[in-house]
Amino acid sequence: MHKNEKNIEFFLTNNSSTSSKKDDDDDDELDEEIKLMHLTEKLNPKDKLLVLCKARMTIDNYQKFLNEQHMIRGQWICYHIMSFGSIRKEYKTLLTLTEKPSLPICNIITSGNIKSINNDFKIQGQDPMLSDDITNNIIDEYHLNPSQANVLKKVKNRKLSLVQGPPGTGKTTTIIATIIRELTESFLTNNPFKILVCTPSNYACDEIAKRLEKEKENKEYIRPFRCKADNNLTEIKLEEELNKANVVICTLYFSGNKYIRELLFNFLIIDEACQCTELTCLILFCYNINQAILIGDPKQLPPIIKSHKIEKCGYGKSLFERIQEESLSEEIFLLNVQYRMHPNISKLSSQCFYDGKIIDGECQVKSMDQRMD
Repeated sequence: MHKNEKNIEFFLTNNSSTSSKKDDDDDDELDEEIKLMHLTEKLNPKDKLLVLCKARMTIDNYQKFLNEQHMIRGQWICYHIMSFGSIRKEYKTLLTLTEKPSLPICNIITSGNIKSINNDFKIQGQDPMLSDDITNNIIDEYHLNPSQANVLKKVKNRKLSLVQGPPGTGKTTTIIATIIRELTESFLTNNPFKILVCTPSNYACDEIAKRLEKEKENKEYIRPFRCKADNNLTEIKLEEELNKANVVICTLYFSGNKYIRELLFNFLIIDEACQCTELTCLILFCYNINQAILIGDPKQLPPIIKSHKIEKCGYGKSLFERIQEESLSEEIFLLNVQYRMHPNISKLSSQCFYDGKIIDGECQVKSMDQRMD
């Protein structure tokens, strides 16, 4: 369990009745709304009376409780069931979207159609000629294939973009190129620009952060900062680093940090967007983001949902997948050149999952030809 977790749920068992405990949380209104009251029931396994009590307590209260039971030789046994951190954030998101219907994300939720969202979107003060020159230079510098180049050219003029990236099609390269494009234009036009990059996993965050650190060697105007729970920074130092950075990289869970919430971001990128629930994604849009890109692949790993009941209610569907289903196929960008698999494997994958649209990169084709010789 995480040392900073505020609300932990446990099952407590005893051979006699007892009163339950509840933590004093900062978020009193949340406790009143959710009504997660304690559930007590008596069981009789093997003729021994047991009382089960479900309680919410902080990690500190949990340790205090165990110490007290040890001192008095109590017979309580405590089992960790679940943590409430993520649930609280999702619930707050629902309240925010209800209380602030003017947020840009509300249009996405109600229409679900990308075309209607992007129709009237224009970037104020943009120099089209300079923007196109920067884009073309980035395409040449990073040797982007046509599908990657298409993403780079078009996402800059869209409020919301969905990019589907099958395995080995260069999702991370596309993300890096997009970030460099935006920050280069910001640097040349002297317009402050801040990007938030989020993923469900620490591994994906680390990979993007490493790539940006390499780019920083030749492009000093790139100032990435990788947020971690174990950064060991004081609050003042963390706030300084976040304010100084023009690219903030963190997990979706860490994005709820109060210092990140206080920042103003111009651009949001969510990688592996199909691996997180819709509510988890929507948390980020409550920051009043102007533009966003969701990158993922609904044909790969979906959100992990343990309850079949809530999965049947649609909780297991990602925001990416829902909008994709309600939009025309041409509104979704597909990265269609793969550089990872053997051509015979990619052919099977392409036909089974991607309607035969995935092709092999030059290096894969050359490698296949060499084996045939």
